[in-house]
Amino acid sequence: MGEMAFICLGTNLGKRLDHLSWAVGRIKGLPRLTLVKRSSVYETQPWGLPDQNPFLNMVVQVSTTLGPNQLVKELKGIEGEMGREPSLRWGPRIIDLDIVLLGNINYKDENIEVPHPRFRDRNFVLVPLAEIAPDFVDPLTGNTIAQLKDKCGDKSRVVPYPKALLC
Repeated sequence: MGEMAFICLGTNLGKRLDHLSWAVGRIKGLPRLTLVKRSSVYETQPWGLPDQNPFLNMVVQVSTTLGPNQLVKELKGIEGEMGREPSLRWGPRIIDLDIVLLGNINYKDENIEVPHPRFRDRNFVLVPLAEIAPDFVDPLTGNTIAQLKDKCGDKSRVVPYPKALLC
């Protein structure tokens, strides 16, 4: 059994639900990784750059023996397969796949930082994460995900997306 990892998925271009569904399928097919749980899909206000389409976001929980750099490389490969290109920070995107947590690992290099440095400030990550792992403990703060969600100052709109039955 590997480490529990939580990956946030987001999209606000094109057929958003199809993009999430395809990305979840690709994540399930990664080597040395098993999908454990997935959150509901939520429609969310854009964060950081408000003048764009709303996002669909969700979080998946996986068990993996991949390390942080191997996992981020695989996720960036999926983003590339889906046609994601470098763009504005916080701008529109066909897909975004971010490692939020990877077990109790605290790791940082030029490619990745785990836990994700801003997840505690983002409602669009905390709401779906708290749905599937409310008792998971953030290794840096010692707070549970439910506690982090309750403390979060971000009050941007995050609502269940009713059409999301296939993700």
